[in-house]
Amino acid sequence: MSIDIGRAGEHIAAAALSRMKVQNVISQQMGFDIVAFTPQPRRIEVKTASRISWKSKNHYAFMTSRGADKKTNLNAGDVDIVCLVALPLRCCVFKSIHDVKVKKLNLYVSLFNQSYEEQSWLETLESLQ
Repeated sequence: MSIDIGRAGEHIAAAALSRMKVQNVISQQMGFDIVAFTPQPRRIEVKTASRISWKSKNHYAFMTSRGADKKTNLNAGDVDIVCLVALPLRCCVFKSIHDVKVKKLNLYVSLFNQSYEEQSWLETLESLQ
């Protein structure tokens, strides 16, 4: 994935949080992309899909891992929340890091709408309590 696609995803995620009146800042730290204040700080890793999966026309595929050569799973030591961005739709789905246990995650296109965006955020926060 290009740096521009990743950066676009970060801005879409930050805008989604701002629409929900969640203070946030795009971070320059290694390990996470955004800090959201809920009011405690939450580290968010943003993963962006630029197109629908070529294998199946009804979902987006996200690499929910790190590393160029050897992929390693994201972990709770580094992030609290994973934000999955569908770039063409400019929408997000939020998940607790505890719910992301695979290196590649597929999500149905139908999940990417503003209503579910907010619902997934609220459910994620609740699961982290």
